[in-house]
Formats: sequence, C-alpha cells, structure tokens
Amino acid sequence: MKNTLKKKFKNTLQNSFQMIALSALLMSACADATDGTSGDPSANQASPQAGICEPGKCDGVVSTIKNYYSDMRSLNLDDLTQIGAKLATKEINQALSSMPYANLQLSPTSFYGMQKRQVFNEVMVEDINQLQTALTQRLGEESFISLVNRLRVNTLNRLSDAVFAESSFKISSTFQHNWSLASGDSILGELGFIANPSLEAQVIAPYQDQVEAVWQNPLSTMYVAKGFILPTSDEDLLALEPGTSIALRGSGSIGFNLGVGQPLIATAVGDFLTLSAKLSAGARVSLSGDLDVQVIRGEGTDVYLEVGMGNQKLKHFSVALTSGWGIEGLPNFELNLGIAKANLTDIVTKALQKQLNDRLSLFDAQANGGTQSGRFSVARFKFDLSKAGEALSQAIKQGLRGDIRLAQALANRPNSGVEQLLDLSKNYESESSYLGFRFLSMRFFSQEAQDQGMIQISQDGENQTLLFEEIDERGGFFFTERGAKWRQLTSLKTSQNQIVSSQNNARLVILESDRFLSKDQMLDHVDALLIYFMGFDGLYEAVGPSADMLFTWVDDVCTYPTSNGRNAGNDAQLRAEYEECVANISNLPPFSDLPNASRLAAEAFLNHWIDFDFAYEFTSASEVSKQLLALKLGLSGIHEPSNVALTGPKGTLVSEIRFSQQAIDQLMALDAPIKFEQALQQVLTMMRSDRTLGMNEKRSKMQSFISSKSSAIKNISKVYQQIVNQYEQYERISNLKFLDQSQIGDEAQLLLVPQKDPSKAQIAPIAVLKGNLIGQLFTQIVNASSGLREPDQFLMGYALLMLTNPSQIEMLVNYHFDESDEDAIPYQKWNTSIYSRGIGSVIDAGRFNLESLLGAR
Repeated sequence: MKNTLKKKFKNTLQNSFQMIALSALLMSACADATDGTSGDPSANQASPQAGICEPGKCDGVVSTIKNYYSDMRSLNLDDLTQIGAKLATKEINQALSSMPYANLQLSPTSFYGMQKRQVFNEVMVEDINQLQTALTQRLGEESFISLVNRLRVNTLNRLSDAVFAESSFKISSTFQHNWSLASGDSILGELGFIANPSLEAQVIAPYQDQVEAVWQNPLSTMYVAKGFILPTSDEDLLALEPGTSIALRGSGSIGFNLGVGQPLIATAVGDFLTLSAKLSAGARVSLSGDLDVQVIRGEGTDVYLEVGMGNQKLKHFSVALTSGWGIEGLPNFELNLGIAKANLTDIVTKALQKQLNDRLSLFDAQANGGTQSGRFSVARFKFDLSKAGEALSQAIKQGLRGDIRLAQALANRPNSGVEQLLDLSKNYESESSYLGFRFLSMRFFSQEAQDQGMIQISQDGENQTLLFEEIDERGGFFFTERGAKWRQLTSLKTSQNQIVSSQNNARLVILESDRFLSKDQMLDHVDALLIYFMGFDGLYEAVGPSADMLFTWVDDVCTYPTSNGRNAGNDAQLRAEYEECVANISNLPPFSDLPNASRLAAEAFLNHWIDFDFAYEFTSASEVSKQLLALKLGLSGIHEPSNVALTGPKGTLVSEIRFSQQAIDQLMALDAPIKFEQALQQVLTMMRSDRTLGMNEKRSKMQSFISSKSSAIKNISKVYQQIVNQYEQYERISNLKFLDQSQIGDEAQLLLVPQKDPSKAQIAPIAVLKGNLIGQLFTQIVNASSGLREPDQFLMGYALLMLTNPSQIEMLVNYHFDESDEDAIPYQKWNTSIYSRGIGSVIDAGRFNLESLLGAR
C-alpha cells in the first residue's frame, strides 16, 4: 500500500527551488564590498577575481557583481526627528486618576507577590515565583516573557512586602487626548490610534503595602505614588520600577520600513545561478488594524518598546525610490538576467512584497488588502536612556504612536542607544502571537502554547529564529502502522539586526507499530542499525550466519501442532509435547553455541567507528554495537510459532536520528548520491534476505535481486543528485568572497530572479534556501523509491544514516513490547532504550532536546 504524504508545517519559501535548474554553478568574480550607490552601473563593476572557480568548473562564463549597496547608517534623519511626537499629558493622567475606577475597569485587578496570601479574606495574592517557574519550564529562561517576569521578581525581592498589580481598563474618547501623529510622509499618512469609543489599557506595576487601596482604585493609587499613570517624559519612564509595563490597544495604523541595512545579492535563476549585483533596497509599509504598543521598564536605564498588530490590513506598500524617512532609495538600473534585462524596481517591489506576505502568511495579510484576525509582534526595541538625546527620545515617543521608522534607523547605527530585538522581516515570536497583546500578562501561564512553523528565542541580546518543517509519512495494513517523520530545522541568529550565524539540522524518526510483530519485522530494523555500527561485511558475512541459524533453529526444533491427520483425541498430548519442547529450548547446545559464535565473530568489528565515535561522555559506538547485537541474538533466540501472524507480540519500534550540521554536510556532499547507492543496496540486502536460507543460497538470490533493482536504485540516486546539485550552487555562492575578503556566507540574503519570469522574484537567506532543500530530500527520494518491495521510508532513512558517522549524529533507539499482552511476555526482557550523541553542531533551543522527544509510547 502506497504511503500518503502529510505536510504538517509549511515553509513559505519551499516553492523557490522549482525555478532553479540543476546544472552546476558557473561563476568567476565578486564585487567590491565598499558602500556606495551613485554612478553609472559599469563604473562599479568589479574586475574578474582569480581563484574563485575550480579548473573546469566555470567553462569560460564570467559573472560580475555590480555594487550598489549602502548600509543606510549615514542617512540624514532630520525628517523623522522633527515630527515632534509627545508622550501622555498631565491632563490625561489627572482625568484617569479622578474618574471612578468602576467606570473604567475591564477586569478585576490581580496581584502577585513573593508568596501566596489572602488580604481581608477577599484579595488573593498569587505567588510570582510559581509563575516564574512555569514560564521558565515552558518558554525557557531567556524568552522575553521570562525576562520581564524575572525583572518583576527582582523588584519584589528589593521592595519588602510589595506586590505587582495587573489592572485592565478602558480610556474613553471623552478624555479628549490625541493618540495619533502625522507621519510627515504623505504616503503613510496618519499613524497611531484613531479616534474611537475607547482604548484598552493594561498597567502592571508594583505597589508597597497598599493592596486594599490598589484593589479599589489602582490608577488613583499609582498617580498619588508616582505623579502619573501614563508616562509624560523620559524622566517618568526612568521613575518606573523594573518590570512595570504599560500597554495600549485599539484601532490604528503602524508605519515601518522593510529592509533597513539589509544587503541583497541579486541572483539570476536560469540554467545556473548568476550573481548580478549587491544592492540596498527597502519598502515603506503601513498596516491598519488592532494596534498595540507596550513600554516595559528594564534594569538600569533600559526601557523596552513592543509594537504589535492584529486583524491587520495592508494599508500601504511601496519600494523606496528616493532616500528619506529612514530608508535609502533604490538604485535605478536594469538587471541583466543573461538572456534578458528586467527593471530592478519591479523586481524588488514584488520580492519585498512577497517577503512581507510570507512573514504574515500565518495571518493571511495579502497585498490585495485581505484581512485576518491574529496578533503578531511587528518589532521590539531596547532603549538605553543614559544615551538619551532628541533622536532617541523621539524614537520612543513615535514608537508609542505606531511609527517605528526612527527607532529602526537608530538601531542600524552602533552606539545609538537603540537595539532592535525583534524585526518582523527576520523574526517571529509564537508566544506573543498566541497570547495576543496580553502576552506580558501575569495571568496567562496556565495556557498551552500552540505549535508554530517558527520559534523565536532571545538570549544575551541575540535573537534566534528557528524555522522548521516536518514531513510525516505513514501507512498501515490491518494491525500494522509504519512510517517515518523527517524534520528539517534551520537556526538563524541575529545580533544588532543582522544575521550573524546559521545552522541546519534534520531529524529522522522511523516507526513501526504492530499488534502482531514478527521476528523478521523487528530484525529488519536491528540489522539496518547493526550494519551502520559494524559495517556491512561484518554483519552480513561474519556475524549474521550464526545468528540466522539460531533464528531458524529455534523455530524448527519444536513442531507446532496442526491439523495433520492425526487422531483428534491426541491434540492435547501434542500441545503438551510442543510446550515442553519450547520450555527446554534454552537447555539445548545450539541455543548458546550459535550466539557465542556470533559474539566471537563480532569482536573484530566492534571498533568500526573508533576514530569517529560518539562523544566521550555518552555511550560509545562499540557499546551500542554490543547492545544491538544482544538485542538481535535475543530476538532471534525466541521461538516463533508458525501462526505468528495472529500470535506475535504487540509492540512499537522507534529509531530516531538527529543529523548535526556536520552530518548535513555529508548528506549534501557532491559524492553523497554515489555513496547512497551503495548504502541503499546494503540496507535493501539486509531487509530482503531470507534469514532461513543458507549463506550461499542467500548470497546468490540477493545478488540477483539487487541486480534486478539497479535501474530503480539509479533513479533514486538521480533524484538525490539533483537536490545535491542545487545545494552545491548555494554552497558555492556562500563560500565566495568579495574583494575586501569578506565572505558572502550562509546568512546572505539572495534576491532570486527567474530568467523566465522575473515577477516571481523572492528573497531568502542562503541558509533557508539550503534548509528547504534538506527538507525536500527525504520526501523526494521516498517518492522515487516505489517498486523496491520494501518499506520505502525505512530503506531511505537507514540508507541516509549510513552516510554519516556517530560523531555527527544524535541517536535514540526505543523498542517497547506491551506489558498487557501475553504473547509479548518472552519479548519484554528485550525492551530496549539506547541513547547516545556525537560532538556535531546541533541546534539547542531547549524545546528540541532529543532525549525528551516522543520515542515509543
């Protein structure tokens, strides 16, 4: 039965590779990396650089990169700093403090302190330490939500008997306060909150020894204590205690720039990839919908600003053709695509527009103005008020009005006092998306986070974005379920708004679950792992013969009673004779002699991976080999009745492998498809071999069988080679250097422009493009493997494992037999759990610890 494919997580860039032809990359030059966008295109053209192409690789084709890149750090920002936004006014604060709180309250005020307690038999103070523990366990120590709550814990440690109170209330339009601003840019228009019946506000702040007063009127209490409720100046922001957060939410618009300081490398996509230009390009964007802004007081002189949007509608999108408002104008020239020329403005407009739509795809914000509910974080900044000047002060004020362009521009400049922690064009935060604008609420921690296709983690000023796609391919027949999962995981780390490192991993899970397992089924998995650890010749030629003799002997030595013409009255006696034979099998010499012969033969192959072993602190490859051999001999030595199809044990077999970056390098190497052919033949030989045959007959039949499947194996290898060729093109680009000797690297953003249809141009980091190919690998070769007459996912998965070594992988083997099944009793002693890990670079993000993954349940 052919297995069906189910894509659980969709990577928005996965279709880009359909446009890329499969021949090798032909390149021989790169561009000068100095900044500058002026002048005739030919004036900036780089001279061909020797040594880029290997002999015979370029075939005389020369490709040059014209340099039009500016990092936008020197852009004049007077137009933004002179907008003149303000914080709240004394009048609005006085009005809020004097209004009866019962008229404003949206939900009862809640309290958190250093320990749980009750006040006046009514007000319950929850334990903030319990909240912090829950946050750390679920989101990790370095998530932004955990960081903010840790600020609150530290504040309560410093302020004896204080509590944090969380109050939600509305701000009516009757207060007559202007919450918007003119952007100064006619195409974006008015930004911020629009006039509507009310805004929703949330204030989380510490109060000392005033629980009852805060419960009755938190706004009046805060006003008396601080002199304000909503900050009116930088001094007010500094007067807030660390962990204090103030949030506003209502209908409005946000304005931002897409692509600030992000270099694009234009790449023509045809019969081969050709680099054309390095350029700076950006777009002016505004979204309308449910706008929320949040200011959070940090430690020292730090203040955080978070801006989010929900129910969004794309209000404006245009590529910047002239400089101003925090963004550089796009250079005006035609892009040479080899066989045609195309207008750069049109290409970049569509590519940046697609990049924005891809980023918002979980919320369906389309360029045609479609809408969809759902909240996402557009940007997050950290401001150091010790470096406060007019520009930084204006950036905060404008950000609180939904205009983050000045903050973006300052974050692109070193020592400005502004750091962008989250950028919509690069990052995604699942927690704030799931929890909405109340993601910093102290009430939410009992909720469960949803799975997403991206995960965002912050740590020590560095952001890590995890993009993953999982392919789950399963099938079944009556009592059997078998299948495999392949997860591709890409990690992109950014610092100061630039990608600084990237990494790709993959995870393979091979699963077989059956109500009536047979020894043959189980040993297919064990043998596939053993040829990896001991080598094919070691297992098939040396260890296997004795083990297979044991496999056959224990089944044949005792005859299962069947309807064979004997007197029916003797059935009970036949049954008793059979059961006595089975009970005494272990006392017969072959039961120990044959396993001993296998163990003795195995000694010469246990150090197969001695030079590429697992890490020293984990189980060695030699020890894993011994455990798997013990499992093979143990299963082989169990007598299996002839009617095993209805009496075999109930169990689940799981082999799980995580491929490090080094393992990925092996899987995507140019010679990997050739090695894969041999590995596939070896795994197929183990799975197709009849374990009841003698070695000579078995060897002869398998040689004939493999020969008959050579064409099918070649077809699989051809598909593999096509993916590797595509991967190699990106690898070559990544390894190229500009004339200043800086390497392009996997973090570079490629502007992919198909020669046949430039309107389908798109932007992606090389690491993501590589990751997409890794994600396709398993599915493509599985789809190409029909006709091999064995479970294709198992064959492809174990053959891929054969291309790596233990130092490059993380492995979990989990075989479990159901304790409630009487037929499983002889097998239960062979319940197996093996874990080990190499020294390869694996993506660690807390949530992807292989030891805590599903395994067999």
